[in-house]
Amino acid sequence: MKLKGQVALITGAGGGVGEAIATRLSREGVTTVINDIDFKRAEKVSNKIMKKGGKALPIQADVSDYAQVQEMVRQICRKYKTIHILVNNAGLYVRTKGKRETIEKITVEEWNRYVAVNLSGAFYCSKYVIPLMRKQSYGAIVNISSQAAKTGGLINGIHYAASKAGLIGLTKGLARESAHHHIRVNCVAPGRISTPENLNVPREFHHRVLQQISLGRLGDVGEVAEGVLFLVSDASSYITGATLDVNGGWLMD
Repeated sequence: MKLKGQVALITGAGGGVGEAIATRLSREGVTTVINDIDFKRAEKVSNKIMKKGGKALPIQADVSDYAQVQEMVRQICRKYKTIHILVNNAGLYVRTKGKRETIEKITVEEWNRYVAVNLSGAFYCSKYVIPLMRKQSYGAIVNISSQAAKTGGLINGIHYAASKAGLIGLTKGLARESAHHHIRVNCVAPGRISTPENLNVPREFHHRVLQQISLGRLGDVGEVAEGVLFLVSDASSYITGATLDVNGGWLMD
């Protein structure tokens, strides 16, 4: 099945990796629904895609609120009838400029918020999108996890690492129960990606990170997007429940 004409919901797509994913899918003829908690950011990305001849719809919703997610899916269905592709990209990560947050510094409120956005958000979106995919006996879901999910967080705090590790478990569980409906569920685990936030760290820290990456550089948001494209396309038709590492060889498992 070709991607052209399919409808994709990409959460947290108001910039960075999410924007790159939406832009790459749009180039394949996919109609992209650009979700973000900030409508102006979503609108900006949508306008960029439409200026290049693509089809895009900006939509505001906080994925940690199941009622907002449910309404978002309803709005999409009113306009496009269904959803073929879901990319659970929305995530919370407060930059600490290379200083790892320990359990003593993480508040209960912070823990709950990370889990709500990074893990529950993906659950809510999947819960309301999968019934649409079942009706059409087709669908592809990609959850954006992190290398931190496998390492416990070399840089990130445990609230981030644990919530992203949960996504890998969610991916496997959904893949098993959705396969007979011809719905594939996979995961992408990026390593250190070149974004303004990740570059805004002390020079010594940046150099130390690069020494650990086999390819000797940070990844590009476009390289993460290519991984997502592969997992939603027919090129990966016999792959489900898998986690694709995009980390330049920092972690090999």
